Amino acid sequence: MHKTLKSTTISKLTIYRASAGSGKTYTLSKEYIKLLLKSPDYHRRILAVTFTNKATEEMKTRIVRELHRMANREDETYIGEIARETGLRETELPGTAEKVLAHLLHDYSHFSVVTIDSFFQKVIRSFAREMGLYSGYNVELDQATVLDESTDLMLDDLDKNDFLKDWLVDWAKRKIDEGKSWNFKSDVLKLGNEIFSEELQNIEPDLLKETTDKESLERFRAKLQNLIDDDTDRLQATGRRALTVMADFGLTADDFTQKAKGVGGYFQKLADRKDPAPNTYVLRAAEDIGGWYGKSSPRKSDIEAAYHAGLEEALREAVTFYAENARKTATAVSILKQINVLGVLCDLMRYVNEYTRGQNLFLLSEASGFLKTIIAGSDAPFVYERTGSFYNHFMIDEFQDTSAVQWDNFRPLVADSLASGYPDWIVGDVKQSIYRWRNTDWKILSEQVEADLGSPYVAVKNLDNNWRSAPEVIAFNNAFFREAVAQMRSAFTEGEEDAAGAAYLHTLTSAMTEAYTDFYQHLPEKNAGKKGYVKLSVVADDEAAEETWCDKVLKELPQRIE
Repeated sequence: MHKTLKSTTISKLTIYRASAGSGKTYTLSKEYIKLLLKSPDYHRRILAVTFTNKATEEMKTRIVRELHRMANREDETYIGEIARETGLRETELPGTAEKVLAHLLHDYSHFSVVTIDSFFQKVIRSFAREMGLYSGYNVELDQATVLDESTDLMLDDLDKNDFLKDWLVDWAKRKIDEGKSWNFKSDVLKLGNEIFSEELQNIEPDLLKETTDKESLERFRAKLQNLIDDDTDRLQATGRRALTVMADFGLTADDFTQKAKGVGGYFQKLADRKDPAPNTYVLRAAEDIGGWYGKSSPRKSDIEAAYHAGLEEALREAVTFYAENARKTATAVSILKQINVLGVLCDLMRYVNEYTRGQNLFLLSEASGFLKTIIAGSDAPFVYERTGSFYNHFMIDEFQDTSAVQWDNFRPLVADSLASGYPDWIVGDVKQSIYRWRNTDWKILSEQVEADLGSPYVAVKNLDNNWRSAPEVIAFNNAFFREAVAQMRSAFTEGEEDAAGAAYLHTLTSAMTEAYTDFYQHLPEKNAGKKGYVKLSVVADDEAAEETWCDKVLKELPQRIE
């Protein structure tokens, strides 16, 4: 391995936080070129990762083009920048660039600017044997077809699987009760997409095994039902005790204020095992005896006597018990409603695995999760060494599109590189993570990278020039994001009086505000003469004309464009 660039000082991962038009690809390409100029064949020691084929080609093209321009002295300004940042002589750079470009073009297959999926595929192929795949296996991109075929195989085998048949019958009955079609195949297919999600792949293997075991699920279902029954029995007993006291004094629900909506009706609901949530009238009655009867109630004395004879104690007991156990019980009810779905999902996972192995297929969506299992928290990137490539430096473009699992897979590489004295780079825009494209998580770029690697190993820089947009567009964006962040903080925290809730919201809004600290962009001097145009319209529904805002926009948009 080449050690020529190893430094005695602490090497850092430089995070370029950059908004649209700020020259992200330009900056990353320049860092790549600066490394190449130190050694002609150094491209074999650099891995640059993007997320689309288009971005890959754009970066490769830019690197080759800039080397060609340097070799032919087409941009003296760029040559001057490179010379200042590398310490190389300007007079030597064209000849060095020509030599580097020749090496790169003659060894283009090792020009490792690739998509993250293609890099993971390369690693996966090194572990085909361990995965039980035969040589010549195919990487399958169309997971919908695989899911459809696997679902058909599962339904064909229903007579052999009593557990699954019973669960699907229960599912169909529940759909009928809800007034929906009993045909559940479309629901199974929709559910089946969860198999390919990183959330499921991120579950620890032992926990996944436990939750996919039918007998374990049945025991869990029984435990949940017992929990719900115990709580319901407790409230029912309280309700019946209260009804007995009411009967002793000749009272019915109609004798109390608000009748069925008041305390009398509440006790009847508890006795009938109905919704135990107390409404505002019941909660008021729990605080004040005045909430039990009206001012002109003819049974006021009887209600007061019953109140002191046990009704007040029963109501306080029921309201307190509900407040302490409502979340637990509601969670159990929700899980119980979906546990059949989990059982179907577990069987479907097995059929998908059998189908892909039988067809000698490997689903691309499984790559990240598989690598995480292999790495299992190891700091040594031995997994990647099996590919036959040894990288000193790592660059990741559009890092906001990185998912938690993907970062878990790259973290050992980056950490080992930094520990060996080699700098690395990532470029991204936290604001673009809101789209949650492919399970991305904005907190990875905002805070997780620095937390994982340690502050001494991370340097954050902002690219705050917008080289693409006109002055009017830049000014609008700066004003918009400044106001949007302020309004967001106000909307989240206004009226929050609960201390715990306020503390949580403060933490959340602080993190979100931090994510937008780099929103302000400057106008480069050379773009000052550009002309741009921004028009912002707030469009509302027109109820009188029975026209939605969407209809109005679709009608007006062509005229705006013209």
